[in-house]
Amino acid sequence: MRTHHKAGTASIVTGVLICAAADAGPLAPQRKDEWSKPVSSLAGRLRVAKTRISTDEYFQLTLELTNRGNMSLAVQCGNPHIFSITVFDTAGKQVSAAFARIDVLSFPQWGVIPGRSYLGFPVSMQSQDGAKGSLDITTLIWKLSPGKYRITGQLSSGRAADFMGKPGKAKIWEGRIQLPPLDIEVVRKE
Repeated sequence: MRTHHKAGTASIVTGVLICAAADAGPLAPQRKDEWSKPVSSLAGRLRVAKTRISTDEYFQLTLELTNRGNMSLAVQCGNPHIFSITVFDTAGKQVSAAFARIDVLSFPQWGVIPGRSYLGFPVSMQSQDGAKGSLDITTLIWKLSPGKYRITGQLSSGRAADFMGKPGKAKIWEGRIQLPPLDIEVVRKE
């Protein structure tokens, strides 16, 4: 798996990231455990195993989806190309990714979420190159210095044509969800 420094892949990073805020400014307090507004009955949120890590750890980020409707929804999971995040510092300034992977192979799966149920799955990983104090979402890697940060994200639907099974009575979800902000912190290892 090749990793390239961000400076050499500016167009890739620009194409992957979708800025959630146009103007930089101090970050307003967030509501904890908030779900996004539903899009076609599906709402989502980001969660981390630990909101505070030391510089020798990494963030374990999970995407949780909830079906607010009564009909089952088929949702693509494990596809890093339909999920993106933006990282901001406490002043509201966007933090650039340190690295971008340009040769990402993925094997998306489909999850069927029954009505009034939810599904959660990991969207980050521990960098194999040993990056610590990091946030690695497969396509982009942030190496974060000690400080507080805010993550926002977006999930788009996969192509319905990629659905390899029979969804049965499930409807294939289509749309784009803006995920609520999640605050995280990196501290120096003691």
